[in-house]
Amino acid sequence: MQFTMTTDYALRIVTYLSQKGDVVTTSQLSNELQMPMNYIPKIIKNLKNKKIIYAIEGVKGGYRLAKKPKSITLLDVILATETTMSFNKCLETNGTCSKNCQDSCAIRKILESLQNDMTHQLEKVTFSDLINKEFRDNI
Repeated sequence: MQFTMTTDYALRIVTYLSQKGDVVTTSQLSNELQMPMNYIPKIIKNLKNKKIIYAIEGVKGGYRLAKKPKSITLLDVILATETTMSFNKCLETNGTCSKNCQDSCAIRKILESLQNDMTHQLEKVTFSDLINKEFRDNI
C-alpha cells in the first residue's frame, strides 16, 4: 500500500497549518512546502469536506485549521484523501472474497489484523503530537 501524492501533500499542509496556527495563503503553502500551486485547491477541497480546514475569503484570506491540532489525527487526513485504506478488496465494507471463504481464509485474517493495527496507530497520532519536538524525538 502506498499513499497518493495528494495524501502526502495533505499531511504536509495540515502539519504546516498546525505549526503556523494562523491563516496561510495558497502561495505560502506552495512556496514553503514546495508543491504546485494549482494542485493545492484540490487538496484543500478534500480537507474542507472533512471539516479539517476552512477557507477564509477576501484579500486577507487563506486557509486555517477548523479544529485544534490535538483533535486531528493522521487517520482523519488520510481518510480525507484516499479512496480506500484497505489492504485488500475483501477487507472493504462491502468486500467480497473471490473464493467465498471469508470466515476461514488465513490470509484475510492476517491482513485484517494488520489493517486494524495500522488504523489504530494512525488514529492515535495527532497533529499536535507531530509538531511537538519531544514526541518527534521519541519516535
